Amino acid sequence: MTNTQEFPPVVPLNVGGHHYTTTLSTLRKHDSMLAVMFSGRHQVLTDKDGCYFIDRDGTFFNHILNFLLSETLPPPHVGQQVYEEATFYGIEGLANQLLVYKDVAVAQRMQKWISKHPQVTSIAIKMMTYAVEKYNKSADFNCTETHVRTTLDRGYTAEFCVGAVVGSYPCEVPIPKEFFKSSWKDTHGCISTESPTDFSSPISVTDTDWIKGLLQHQFEKRGLSVTLTTKICHCSKESRSISQHFKLSSLNGTIFVYCGKVAVNASFSWTK
Repeated sequence: MTNTQEFPPVVPLNVGGHHYTTTLSTLRKHDSMLAVMFSGRHQVLTDKDGCYFIDRDGTFFNHILNFLLSETLPPPHVGQQVYEEATFYGIEGLANQLLVYKDVAVAQRMQKWISKHPQVTSIAIKMMTYAVEKYNKSADFNCTETHVRTTLDRGYTAEFCVGAVVGSYPCEVPIPKEFFKSSWKDTHGCISTESPTDFSSPISVTDTDWIKGLLQHQFEKRGLSVTLTTKICHCSKESRSISQHFKLSSLNGTIFVYCGKVAVNASFSWTK
């Protein structure tokens, strides 16, 4: 036999220390986690004062209740926070309407890229770790800035150019196998050897603006003020004539293999 829990018509709530009062019918509106919690099929804990306890930060819970009561939407400046609460409580009607809020749309887009390139978060955390270690080890009592340098490897790319001028009608092609036997990739004067590097890492993001944006997003989430600059290695190696590679004597062109490594210099500010 299943035990059921009876709830009063007016329900006192303690949401992570924030106290609210609403009706049972309001909590049961919409197909949500709250409706399930207060359906009577589950036991809900109470605090010492008899308030039903929800183990969740209740700062923005008033906006949840306002929507359940009258479908009132929150003001834009708390849209992202309320979206997170609506998602947690499974109130799809509210969450879907908040997707068109500017802050929510920006956060959703950023999260999509973060999920697509998770190694950027790891790189950012490693850069922050180096920055904090340098700050703590600094002999300067008034240290206000630390610098971290990393080299990100986007992988080699190859393109052929038809005609005598480099860059004329470029088109990406597979990297010739003999390139990997060449010593050029280790001796071409890459930017990675210009200055001491704290660490190196492969990266799947190829656009440097996105690299900077994704890194900066991670820094800002943690309240850090960081100035980022990037420098791309534009070194290329002429591999062979295109006619040799494709066995097409009618084409006049050359295959070029590009390094493409990116040096990222980050200046962390520690001023208040």
